[in-house]
Amino acid sequence: MHKLKKNCLRSDFVTDEVWRKYLEYWESEDFLVRSRQKSLNRNTEVERPGTRVSKHGGGSVSFVAINERLTHTSKRTPTVNELYLHLHTVNHKEVTFIDAKSERFYLFIVNPCSLSSRADVRS
Repeated sequence: MHKLKKNCLRSDFVTDEVWRKYLEYWESEDFLVRSRQKSLNRNTEVERPGTRVSKHGGGSVSFVAINERLTHTSKRTPTVNELYLHLHTVNHKEVTFIDAKSERFYLFIVNPCSLSSRADVRS
């Protein structure tokens, strides 16, 4: 639906009547308010301004599919830590974390005593 809306292209499986209703809804105040809020939510920097949006690097690929790929390439099932590193490091190189929150959480997983409290992981 996102691609249909973005490109304003009606798919063959969508009737003219349904397409008109989509267009009306996408132009409604209710939709625009929700859309703006969801955009703000997605782009919130949870650490502090300048730390980038909190995210993982899996894109639209599910972690299950990524786990299967890693299993295939390494000929063994990756550990939870290996999967987390793959999903939360830049270019999946397991060197630079995507954000500070991901790094702190990983350190907590590896050594729970490394952080003074669970609140440090969430902030």
